[in-house]
Amino acid sequence: MARKSMIKIKPKKPKAGSIAKVSLMVMHPMETGLGKNKKTGKAIPAHFINDIDFQWNGKTFTKIEGWETISANPFYEVKLRVPEKGKLSVTFKDNQGEVITKKKKVKVKK
Repeated sequence: MARKSMIKIKPKKPKAGSIAKVSLMVMHPMETGLGKNKKTGKAIPAHFINDIDFQWNGKTFTKIEGWETISANPFYEVKLRVPEKGKLSVTFKDNQGEVITKKKKVKVKK
């Protein structure tokens, strides 16, 4: 299933060598496996993001392990020292095997 997600960097065009904020928001149910469907009474299976990998030009700079108690549609923010223009990518995986990668080209001020 294709999930909506958004990746942003602030400032949009950071100075080379400066620190920027990288934000990721994912539309995901983040089910714990403890809830029940109100109509059927059946348990809702666990479905949550359990691994997020932030990469700069193909090298991981931050990894986050998620778990089922994080709220629905989670928002993550990390910091990155931007050495030069390049490619930012974020890959997230959930416990049901879904893997999604978002990519963004980043330009820098000189």
